[in-house]
Amino acid sequence: MKRLQNGKNCIEKWKEEATYNCSTLIIIPDTKEINLKTAKLHSEMEGRRKKTNWNSEKERTEEERKQKKEATENAIRKEIVKKNEKRKMNMLINNPDSSFCQNNKPLPRE
Repeated sequence: MKRLQNGKNCIEKWKEEATYNCSTLIIIPDTKEINLKTAKLHSEMEGRRKKTNWNSEKERTEEERKQKKEATENAIRKEIVKKNEKRKMNMLINNPDSSFCQNNKPLPRE
């Protein structure tokens, strides 16, 4: 490792450049340019990763919304079916002579 030529000022300048490129670096004069390029690449990759995560998060929430909506619709349908069954049973019990009971056998009364 070479000695820093301009000492503290050189390090500060490179730190500024490094933070500008969204990365913290170990600053070695020989590899300054390589480190900055890799920092830029890493920050771009991180940006892409964040976008990908955000998109997958968005897709996941849309899927969750669809699933919740379907579950709610299914629950409503089941509730309607239960109410209709209950109504039919009440009709059978309360009105054994109704037209519905003529088509279907009435339940025996206990």
